[in-house]
Amino acid sequence: MRPLKPHAPYCVYRKQTKAGYFWYVRFWDEPSRKYARIRSTGIPVKGRGEGRHDAEEAARGMLPSIHLTPPEAPEKSFIQYVSEFWLPDSPYARECAQVKKKPLSAKYLQGHRDDTRLHIATFPGFQGIGIQKLTPGLIRDWMTWAAEKGLKGGRINKVMEAMRGAVKYAFLREDLSRDPFKDIGLAQDTRKEKGILTPGEVSALIHSPIENPRGRLAVLLGALCGLRLGEVRGLQWGDIGDGLISVCHNWVDEDGLKAPKCDSAGTVPFPEAVKTAIEEVRKI
Repeated sequence: MRPLKPHAPYCVYRKQTKAGYFWYVRFWDEPSRKYARIRSTGIPVKGRGEGRHDAEEAARGMLPSIHLTPPEAPEKSFIQYVSEFWLPDSPYARECAQVKKKPLSAKYLQGHRDDTRLHIATFPGFQGIGIQKLTPGLIRDWMTWAAEKGLKGGRINKVMEAMRGAVKYAFLREDLSRDPFKDIGLAQDTRKEKGILTPGEVSALIHSPIENPRGRLAVLLGALCGLRLGEVRGLQWGDIGDGLISVCHNWVDEDGLKAPKCDSAGTVPFPEAVKTAIEEVRKI
């Protein structure tokens, strides 16, 4: 097929308006192969062609400011999409922070980027494909590949969370017409159940000699009040009063003081042992 000849960037023509005839200009858009913008030069038509030269000059002057269709950018690779999805300034991260008012921690974002670099970008099946080409079959192949590489079920599920979250967001935005993770289940996880303290062990903690009042209080707040580690570290004196602890702070090293995670904000009562420990810490 003979290649298309380049088109003139614009053409001027006469147009009748309520104020009379004026020179107008059409600007050519090469990617769409059609005239995409029309502007008035403001130059009146006098006689048959008087003013055309001035209209041409005006058209050339307007050309740099006319925004036509830019060339289509190549589709991002799936690996690039997932990597950029977990950046602190990504649309998803900004939406969580600005719209949902639940900013993602730097540690959480970095963890997903690390998983992408180590366990997603290294899978041969993902090389060179865009997100539109991701299929359930490729995802299942990745799960098998990850298991053969030595990843346990819980680790596979954690890495898959980085992919699943990014793809689901694209689907909800309607950037994808389907969600290839829809029917993908989790890998079998054989993690051991976490142990818990026995009543005797808790009693021993309460009655043990006081060596570090702050450390002792931290342990009792977790054992007797159910506070998470970050909630213990973020506890403020203003959060304690009238036999109740207001759980409204959470300390994360990478982010500092922030709201409690997983909607755990609320109030919890504290027993006498915790009250005694609080008073000891107040003294220092």
